[in-house]
Amino acid sequence: MYNDTVMDHFHSPRNYGILPEGNASSKVTSSVTGDIVFLSLSIMEGCIRDIRGAVFGCAASIAAVSLLTTLVKGCSLDEADQITETQLIETMGGLPEAKLECTTLAIEALRQAMENYGAKND
Repeated sequence: MYNDTVMDHFHSPRNYGILPEGNASSKVTSSVTGDIVFLSLSIMEGCIRDIRGAVFGCAASIAAVSLLTTLVKGCSLDEADQITETQLIETMGGLPEAKLECTTLAIEALRQAMENYGAKND
């Protein structure tokens, strides 16, 4: 059902957990699947210096968040904001149609964390 990339990130999620020193965070719940994504970011000088994610959900959600954290770590906020669900799906090597919502959830959590950071630092 899942390709090697998805299974690798599911079995060994990168950047797992919560950053105690993070200055941006989000919690997003899927109304479709019930999966929950927590993201915490450490943003300095407009750059995502560190990011951690925790997921309560399926293998595809865990893999999507894991892969997303590897994509945005070290990016500027503008670069991170340009990452799309389609790009994440391609980086994952594809997902079954029924699991595409998992990438939307990951991207939504990232956008929400960046918005929360912006609201606190405007």
